[in-house]
Parts: sequence; structure tokens; C-alpha cells
Amino acid sequence: MNKSSIHNSILLLALLTAAMIAFSCPVGVHAEDKALAGCTTIIIGRKATADGSVLMAHTEDYGDDDCMHLVYHPQEKHAPGEEIQFAFTSVPQVPFTYAYTAVEMYSGERLGMPPAKFLDGMNEYGLSLASNCIDCREQSQPNNRGLGWPEIGQLVMQRCKTAREAVALCAELIERYTFNGFENTSCKNLTFLMADPTEGWIMEVTRGHWAVKRCHDDGGIFYANQAQIGTDYELASVDLVSFAVSNHWYDANSGKKLNFKETYGEKLGEPYNVMREDRARELLKNKIGKITKQDLITVMKDHYEGTADYVFPHSQEPRSICVSATQSSQIYHLRGNLPKELGCVMWSLASSPCLSIYTPIWAGYRGGVPQEWQRGSGSFSSDSAWWTFESIQRLLTPYGDSDRRLWDREGPAIQKRWAAIENRGSDEIGTLEKNAMKLLKEGSAEEAAKLLTNYTNARLHSDFLEARSILDGLKVTKGRAKSN
Repeated sequence: MNKSSIHNSILLLALLTAAMIAFSCPVGVHAEDKALAGCTTIIIGRKATADGSVLMAHTEDYGDDDCMHLVYHPQEKHAPGEEIQFAFTSVPQVPFTYAYTAVEMYSGERLGMPPAKFLDGMNEYGLSLASNCIDCREQSQPNNRGLGWPEIGQLVMQRCKTAREAVALCAELIERYTFNGFENTSCKNLTFLMADPTEGWIMEVTRGHWAVKRCHDDGGIFYANQAQIGTDYELASVDLVSFAVSNHWYDANSGKKLNFKETYGEKLGEPYNVMREDRARELLKNKIGKITKQDLITVMKDHYEGTADYVFPHSQEPRSICVSATQSSQIYHLRGNLPKELGCVMWSLASSPCLSIYTPIWAGYRGGVPQEWQRGSGSFSSDSAWWTFESIQRLLTPYGDSDRRLWDREGPAIQKRWAAIENRGSDEIGTLEKNAMKLLKEGSAEEAAKLLTNYTNARLHSDFLEARSILDGLKVTKGRAKSN
């Protein structure tokens, strides 16, 4: 968007001030990050991938200072009559809930949905869930009823084994309780994106209505922050048509099937969304049938490299896939040809993908997340993994010519460091999975889970230590540059 000269002057002053304090505390807020909020998600069907897996990639672009925690929730048994109390309503508990690993906001209050903190995750059956905000014309109701997306996401992780079960549960919850439009932020309407080792689905949700579409096995869904479901929905709210008719949005006598996005959606076709969707599609169009996890990692790190639209990381326009507002990112590699505890992997990272590293977390993971991945809140903390990774990108990618020179000197070298760790990890994981598979075949499921869990925790900790080393080096480099 166009900025006034007054705004630019204020922004320049803010950045200069941030640069002055960066050496001691490298967490100056990017003033434009809120304009970069809005997630990007990709689902690739199993016939479009190289190994027959279902792939889903997601960036959680929530915004400034929203520290992520990585949290493991074990299986739990519940007593008859037990209820789970959410922000505005209580939901009857089920006798048994599944284990899952989640990326969570540091505070449920920050989401406006206490006590729920769920953002993204995968459960022990490999069911994976992400969400993108969208704009719709249905008016939200007062913020004192219904279930919000962190709450619905938590229930899906705890109660569903497949993406189809997740669709059914989401529909049931919305029909029964309505969807809380998350009125304390701009996310009034939302799309759930769900995948398992067999298939992927998207579910676009307004306050009280929804429509769902399945990802084609031989194709993909490329999703930003606009509704995409037209007349191709496979299931929808019972009163989807009648509600639209009563609001004079749709003529029931037109002879045409209701188009969900054109009837319920708003702000369709904006470059902010279209460019990201087209860019992801362009990067993968020649790889259909052979798309890999690594291909999706490349997409998640993209700033339109090699095109006329290239944007210096992390400038505002045009909006790229990898941005400063990226809080976390996940690649879900869901392989149905292996036991679920081994075949389903959530690769997760903190902060912006271009300056971070994805760490594997298997569906068979049993917890013990290193403490640094569960620390941090709304301000810088040196013992927080998220703030450590976030500080690296804030030092390297603020706006201004001096920072471009720092990026040119340090950015590629840091990316090479992470690439070397990824390459070593690829060899380790190959051996690890062979050993885990051998244990599973021998009936030693607990030993296999322990093997996978120990590796994940070791990697999480070593990645944090590497990030802290990088950050310390950047502080010294930037301090020297300012003194010269």
C-alpha cells in the first residue's frame, strides 16, 4: 500500500532507534509487520508427490512479538460427565483423547480464547491441521459465545484420526455452538486445512456456515487469505442456500448452483493473496507427480527470487511467502506406506523459514520438549528458542541500505550453516528410520518411539544452541559495523 511521507518519516525514525539498541537487545519491532500478517498453506495430493505421501506446508504469519511454544499433549482418559471449559462455552469431554504435538501461542489470552492456545499441529495418527484467515460478508455476533479456531483445532487433535473425521467434527461443532469470529483480531472468518496420509481437505468457515472441498489426489491446493471454494464444494451447511437467499445474496431461481466464495466471500482477487498463490503454483507446476518435502521447504522460504517481483527479505511489497511476520512454519510429510508413528512427520521451525531450520517431530513422539522451546512471551527472552531465532531475522532483515549490506555479508553464510545441518540430518534420519522400522517389525513399539523421541529432542536442543551461536556472532558483527 502507499505510505504518506509522514508515515515514512516516523518509520525511518523508529528503525534508526531500533538499530541503535540492536546490539544489546536485537528485537526492534518491524513497524510494518502487521501488514504482512496472513498465513500461506499448500496441500499436495498423494499422486502428485514423489513418494505417494500427502504433503502440507504452512506458515503461521500471526505477527509481531507473538512467541510460539512447542508443546506435547499426551493421551488422556476422562471421567463420565467431565466437561472442558473454553472461553465462552463448555463442551462435554470424551472418554479418551489422543496425543498430539502442537505449535501454540504463549498465552491463550493473547488469542482471545483462554485457555486454548492451539495454532497448528499433528496428532499420533498423523492427522495434521492448519488454518488461514479469510474475509466473508456474514456479520459476526457479539464476542461472548461459540467456539474459536484454537478451541476447535484442539478438539480435532484430541478426537479425530482422519481428515474426514476432522471435517465432520468441525461441522458438528460449528452447527451446535457456532464459530466465534475471533473479534479481537482481524480474523473474523477462517479456513481449516486438514491432511492425513490419504487425503487433504479445506473447510471455509463463516460465523455459522461452512463449505468443504477435497484436494485432488493428482493436484494441489495453494492457499493464502481469500476464499477459494466456488461451486465445487462437496459438503456444506444445511442452510447455506436459504441463509444467502434471505440476505438477498443469491437468487434461488437462477438455475445456478450457489458459488460459496462469490456469495459469502469478500476481498477476492487482491494481489496480496493472488501473488502468493500463483507463486507457489508456479514453483511446483513442473514437478507434479514428483513433489518432495524439500520442494515445499523451498516454497516456504521464497521472496520471489529470480523474478522481477523479487523483494529484499523482509520488505513489505510485494507480499512474499516468507515474511518477518512468520511466527512459525510446518511441513507435514504424511507417508501412508509406513506405520503411522513413523510415517507421519511434522517438520517445524521458529520464525522466518529463510533464516531458520525445520526439525522433525514424528507422530510417535512421546514428549520431553526441551525447555527453551516452551519459554518466552511478548518480549525478548534470551532463554527462549523462538526469540533467539526471531532475533536473528530481525537483525538481518530490517529495512534500510545498511541492513542490506549486513544481509549480503551474513545472510548467505547463515543459510549455508543451516543447510549443512540439514544435510547431515538427512543421513542421520535415514538410518534412524530404518532402525525404528526394524523395532516396529519386532513388536518393540515403545523402543521405536523412544528412539524417535530422543532424536527429536536432541535436534531441537542442538538447533537452539546453533541459533544462539549465530545470534551472538551477529551482535558482534553489527556492533563492529556501527563503530566503524
